Amino acid sequence: MEYVIAIDEPVARVHECFTSREYWEALEKIHKENAPTDLTRFTCDAAGTDVVFSHSMSRNDLPSIAAAVVPITKFSIDREQHFNRFDAATNSATGTYNVAVPGLPLKLGGNLAMGESDSGSEVTLITVCKVGVPLVGRKIEEMLLNGLRTLFDAERDFINSWIGDNR
Repeated sequence: MEYVIAIDEPVARVHECFTSREYWEALEKIHKENAPTDLTRFTCDAAGTDVVFSHSMSRNDLPSIAAAVVPITKFSIDREQHFNRFDAATNSATGTYNVAVPGLPLKLGGNLAMGESDSGSEVTLITVCKVGVPLVGRKIEEMLLNGLRTLFDAERDFINSWIGDNR
């Protein structure tokens, strides 16, 4: 899936947010409204910025088609993100993201690219999703990708609001 989100701020400012602990702590609070969530790692150094969220879930939180094939009652979704350093020469940045769910046959992750647009910046997310479950895997993949679109849109709205509040 290729998905583009527009952010009403310059790329450098968006990257500054994505590499700020304060931004991720504020986002953690928002995610806690929906599920137990912890910012389990934040590092920012010469190699870039790494962020890991852990979301606690249970089989009961899943749609019935997915719950039927999940063998564990409670599990953790670990969302890992890496942001490379900002490239001032090209006014852009790149990164990667990965979702790990121990014990489930799931591959979900991708690449992101931040660049300028007419109204500010765009973040292009290229996602690969593979669920290794016979017969229903494709349907679960579609559900996961739809959920990611919703997540990407919500986080776009959050960053637009957060930047406005944190000038």
